Amino acid sequence: APLDKDIAKNLDNAQKEMKDAKNALAKNDPKESVKPQEKAKEELLKARDQLDKRIAQLEKEKVDTLEALKGVEKKIDDLIAKQQENRDATEKAEMEKNPKLDNLAAKQEQLKKEVQKLAEQPLPGQEKIKPQLEKAQAAQEKAKDKLADNMAKPSLPKQDEALKALEMAKKEVAEKIDQIEKNRMAIEQLEQAKEKVQQLAKEENKIAEQAQKNEKKDGDNQKKDGDNAKKDGDNQKKDGDNQKKDGDNQKKDGDNQKPDNQQLAKDQQKLSPGQARAEPAEASRRASQGGRAEARHGRQGN
Repeated sequence: APLDKDIAKNLDNAQKEMKDAKNALAKNDPKESVKPQEKAKEELLKARDQLDKRIAQLEKEKVDTLEALKGVEKKIDDLIAKQQENRDATEKAEMEKNPKLDNLAAKQEQLKKEVQKLAEQPLPGQEKIKPQLEKAQAAQEKAKDKLADNMAKPSLPKQDEALKALEMAKKEVAEKIDQIEKNRMAIEQLEQAKEKVQQLAKEENKIAEQAQKNEKKDGDNQKKDGDNAKKDGDNQKKDGDNQKKDGDNQKKDGDNQKPDNQQLAKDQQKLSPGQARAEPAEASRRASQGGRAEARHGRQGN
């Protein structure tokens, strides 16, 4: 599946708010940066929560579904082996012109019942697996009827159809297993993405707190500048110690330098939700790749 839309939207929104906050800080306006910073934190925390839900979903699928699917895969392997054995025995009977096929017909009926029982179970990925089992079951019914009529050769194509349908069912199961196994690998990447999002939220909070301090400092500095201007006016009316007081006031003016909003703007620009977005995107890409390629390659090699 592609990257979850909710996660992508949250990260995109956070990116936009961070850009607005950076622009405000670059203009030495920390007050205007506070609101987008709060929104950015909110969007990041929403993305974190969505990642938590996705991880929990994959964990449940890993535990519950994988075990069930492997059991189904083993059962289908067993059915294929039995069907192949019955087909080989039918072909041998045809070559030997053996007219007594009751035993093979009974075995074919039993195989059909086993396939039917499996098809009726609630299977993970049932929408793709069950139709193939039903095809196998229909072909087995026709093969059984031919064998019951002591017609070995006409039953062979139907048994071949059953084998083909069982192989397709096995393929569907294998691809579903593969997807879940890749999801297992994706969980680690999603955990890493969640950690990055949490760290981004933490860093964003630090910048927001500093911006609020800068805003307060700006207000205090403006008040001090006003007080110093008043003292300068009073000092002009006095003699004697005016030069000393003027020197003290100049020192206070120097202490009232504006906070470094430009550095905050640079720190804000460094925070990029896109870094966290890359992790769930890669995880989702891996999780969406169906088919156990390596496992199938190994089986083909055997």
